[in-house]
Amino acid sequence: MHLVQIPPEAIEKLWPLAAKLLDKAISLSNGYTTLAREHEAVAAQQKQLWFVVNPEGRVRNEAVAAGITCIQQNADGSKTANIEYFGGGDMKSWFALKGVFESWARDEGCRDIRMWARKGWARHLPDFKITHYIMRRELT
Repeated sequence: MHLVQIPPEAIEKLWPLAAKLLDKAISLSNGYTTLAREHEAVAAQQKQLWFVVNPEGRVRNEAVAAGITCIQQNADGSKTANIEYFGGGDMKSWFALKGVFESWARDEGCRDIRMWARKGWARHLPDFKITHYIMRRELT
């Protein structure tokens, strides 16, 4: 498997595939975002689009997952790489690629990586420390 950042000039062509892979992850955001909003941010280069590609799949270089990240400028001048959404198949293979993302984040000058994920992801990422829980209560 390979983790590939999609260059700005390829976003429009590849967005339909990304949207298909990201649909479930975006739907779990409880309305905080939409595919259209994420597309706008990626197209405006405010966020980054990634694919997990299987070079040996039934279709050579088949995209099995897509992700959206952003770089946050912190108040103290440091940067954080945020993994915001990831969706698709063959999830266990994504975790083996985290070193590629970490190298990219270092190259971008980030001091850390932060992600929002369901609790079950923690068992797949033992070197990530849980620092907060986000609790939500829907008001009706």
